[in-house]
Amino acid sequence: MYTARSESRKDTPENPTNVGDGMLRLIKIILARSGQYSYVNLAEIFIQQTQGISYK
Repeated sequence: MYTARSESRKDTPENPTNVGDGMLRLIKIILARSGQYSYVNLAEIFIQQTQGISYK
């Protein structure tokens, strides 16, 4: 919700993430690109690459 409203410049809420606005813009650009992988494929790749990683 924050990323959708952050572009309107009206009543933009405070960023609720630990990620800066610049990084959020980059993430949106990457996700908006059309490519050979669907969102389902990208999600499966992400899960495979992050399994077993500890976030501690």
